[in-house]
Amino acid sequence: MIVAIVAVVVIEFFLWHNVDWYSDQAAKYWLEKDGTQNSTADVMFLGSSVTLHSVNPLQVDSREVSTSNLALNGCRTNQQYFLLKRQLMHLETPPSHVVIELRAVDPNHQSWLYGPSFRFWMHYGEFNQGGNMIWAPDRYVDFTGNRLFASYSFRQAIDNWMTQCAKEKTLADTTRKRNLKIRDEFARTKGFAKGGFSQGAEESDLKIKPDEIEWRVSPMGEYWLDKLLTLLREKRIQPIFFVPPVPSAVQEKRDASGYDAELLAFVKEKEIQLGTRLPLIQPPHEAFKLSDFADTHHFSWQGSVTLSNYLHDKLPFFVREHTAP
Repeated sequence: MIVAIVAVVVIEFFLWHNVDWYSDQAAKYWLEKDGTQNSTADVMFLGSSVTLHSVNPLQVDSREVSTSNLALNGCRTNQQYFLLKRQLMHLETPPSHVVIELRAVDPNHQSWLYGPSFRFWMHYGEFNQGGNMIWAPDRYVDFTGNRLFASYSFRQAIDNWMTQCAKEKTLADTTRKRNLKIRDEFARTKGFAKGGFSQGAEESDLKIKPDEIEWRVSPMGEYWLDKLLTLLREKRIQPIFFVPPVPSAVQEKRDASGYDAELLAFVKEKEIQLGTRLPLIQPPHEAFKLSDFADTHHFSWQGSVTLSNYLHDKLPFFVREHTAP
């Protein structure tokens, strides 16, 4: 029994210290952004894959403002709260402003179970706030396994890597090279990932889903957004909301559904509720061509250049005019 326990400890120790060999790309993104971003940035961007792959700090930076990109794939308000909370623990000098990508405020239970908070970041008390003891007590076993055992947390990634090794009949290092490239790219660009959205979209590529044209707010999403805004207020950091533009075809449907009007009403409600000014950066969709988009919400490479240049010009004004008390 003792030998078996020792063997498990040694194997898990080895796996935790060699994650780059087998980690999936999403987890590598999460691990790299957990407290490793540029500590001198004046402004940090939080958001989803839209911001991750379109806001390039190297282009947004100006003589007045330095930035970093903390966005992650599928990062909703609950994940953003935990990411920023952990980030602030590592920083000697916090940012003066945090820009929050504002889309539908409706994370669901699935966003707890498959995101970085569940796998890496939350402690038990925070996990309880999702109501897990009530609706899924068995998830505590899953939650604990993710923290103790790399072989469990990365089980699918390890399976994929071992399969690749078997096919190549060698110690496959393709995944490791990719993960080291991600690390170097994030270090060089301060969190921006170019991604695979190189080509502009065609009209036929725009598969518009209801959640892209209807403004949605769930109680859970609003709860975590309030916690995020409260955290910023406590740290005397000014929040700025950012609404990324969308293709004209999507914007037309948003206009018809009242999306923007409901979004603006929601922001005004938050300002009154929290007693905090919440400025809004909303680039005009007319300034972007269809070729600037890869689909209904992601940007092509050229679109990311256009958006980053827009933020380069406009962000200093927002930073000057809006400062936390």
